[in-house]
Amino acid sequence: MRTRTKLAALGVVSALAVAPVLNAAHAAGTVAPVKTDTATAQTPAATTTASTDQAAKILQTSDEILGAMHDVRAARLAIYNGEVDQAKSMTEKAASALQMARNDASSISVQTAKATEAGDAYLPFDTSISFAEGFQPTADKAGKIQEANQQLASGDQQKAVETLRLADVDIVVNAALLPVNASLEHVDAAAKLIADGSYYQANLALKAVEDAVVLDTYAIDGIPVQGAAG
Repeated sequence: MRTRTKLAALGVVSALAVAPVLNAAHAAGTVAPVKTDTATAQTPAATTTASTDQAAKILQTSDEILGAMHDVRAARLAIYNGEVDQAKSMTEKAASALQMARNDASSISVQTAKATEAGDAYLPFDTSISFAEGFQPTADKAGKIQEANQQLASGDQQKAVETLRLADVDIVVNAALLPVNASLEHVDAAAKLIADGSYYQANLALKAVEDAVVLDTYAIDGIPVQGAAG
């Protein structure tokens, strides 16, 4: 299983658009205003958090989970369009990706207070950073925000977060999590239902995977330790 630390570049929406990204400060008048999600409150960490020297180490995400989510969506669309073979293929692809993700679940899983599947391993599959709710960027921080913007553009994501943290720019990490075991059960059920010709029920089984996604928000000094659950 390949994992990565992924941050959306400043001004670019993350892969599934599950959370706002950090835009450059508007205080200097040279960059776009910050886009925030005022409906999402900061979620207290549900497990041990990383120490201060680890704070800039953003969550590792699962490429397999991210791929599986795209496959699930594609399978649902195929069912809607009456493309049975395509629906079967994408469902099987999603199941394979989830099985791969489960193999390394213990190394990247995180605890969440929003868990609905007791005992399951919740794996992050998409992340972004944004200004914390209520934070107002000021002109004196514009330089560091622009520096972080350049670091992100060059792919040095961890350094960008550290730059913002040391400059006391109040940012949060937004993460999308998926319970891998329950999701695999839903996908396996969908595959059997498709084989039986029960397409409506198969669509509901696949929808259950999308409905299981949990969105958490962490303070930059409150990133949970991975591998602490599942």
